[in-house]
Order: sequence, then structure tokens, then C-alpha cells
Amino acid sequence: MEYGFLLAGGFLLGCLHALDADHVATVSSLLLDRRSLKQTVLLALRWALGHSLTLLMLAGLITPLREVFAQVNLGVMERVVGLSMIYLAVWLALREVRHKRDAHVDAGGVPQRSGWVLFGMGVLHGTAGWAGVLILVPVALFQFPAGVIGYIALFCLGMIVTMSVYAAMVNRVTAFEHVARHLGKIRYATAAVTLAIGTRLVMAM
Repeated sequence: MEYGFLLAGGFLLGCLHALDADHVATVSSLLLDRRSLKQTVLLALRWALGHSLTLLMLAGLITPLREVFAQVNLGVMERVVGLSMIYLAVWLALREVRHKRDAHVDAGGVPQRSGWVLFGMGVLHGTAGWAGVLILVPVALFQFPAGVIGYIALFCLGMIVTMSVYAAMVNRVTAFEHVARHLGKIRYATAAVTLAIGTRLVMAM
């Protein structure tokens, strides 16, 4: 029974973790284009899958290498995530300027490129911050590797479900005409928030 509660807690923590400010800012920055619901959700899933893949790989290694992981300096990866967010914010702002300057820019290749960017950002996020520390929780409480993998798998499922719901909500909101008219300004604002969070991560350590 206690393991059941712990596994349920892993799912709920995954849901909460997906809504961290740096995660929401990163994913939002590449969702704010007028796409179909399916395209928008699939983009968000790229980030969630990248994050999940990293955590599952770490979970598979941390049981035999728990002492090594305990010595890992997560601050380095926090800085890497921060730098990547700064780069993403600048790239988004420049892209928006280019769109404003040339109304005939073809954005046909953007969704695919954005998907791989989000996957890569998800991988980086999976190696940084308290997500890495969370892996130590089931290792301390579970006495068998399957329990650790189950906890992390449900944690990842929580992230995937939450980010999919968030992406669907973004898609529905941006479909409203009065919101769509201001998408350019919203993209600039999102880039500014992404830049601010990235700078904070770099300067915090």
C-alpha cells in the first residue's frame, strides 16, 4: 500500500514539475504559432519525451551508481539550461523581427525545427535542477530497481499528460481571433520571460 502511495506521488510530482516556470516558458516560446491542435500537442510532447528519456536513462544508472550521482554538481547543468534559454529567447525575438520585416517569409519548416529544439531542451532540463535530485527519493525508499523505474515512469507520465493538456489549452486560446491579432506581442513577451529565467539560472549559481 505504501508503495502505491509513493507511485501516485511520483505521478503528481511529475504533473507539478511540468509546470515549473522554466519549462512553461521554454515550451510556450515555441507553441505560439497558429498550428493545428495535433501539431501543437506533438510539439509539447517532444519536450516531455526528451525530458522523460533523460530521467529514465538516469534512473537505470543511478541504482548501481548512486554514490557517483550523489557527488554530481547539478549547478553546471542549470547554467547550461540557462544559456540555452537565453539563446532560444534571442533566436525567437530575431525570428519575430524577420517575420515583421518580410511578411512573405515561409514558415513551413519551423514546426519540424521547433520540435527538435524542444526535444533537445527537454533533454537538458532532464539533467538539471531538482529533477535530478528527485531520482534519489525512490532510490532511498525502494529496495528493488523495478520500483525505481516505476516511480520515474509515472513521474514522466505526469509530465507528459500535463504538458499535453497545457499545449491543448494554448492552442485553443490562441485560436480566438482577438488573441491571434496580438500573437506577435505575446511572442515578444514570452521571449522576454524566457530570457529573464535563463539569465536567472545562469547568475544564480
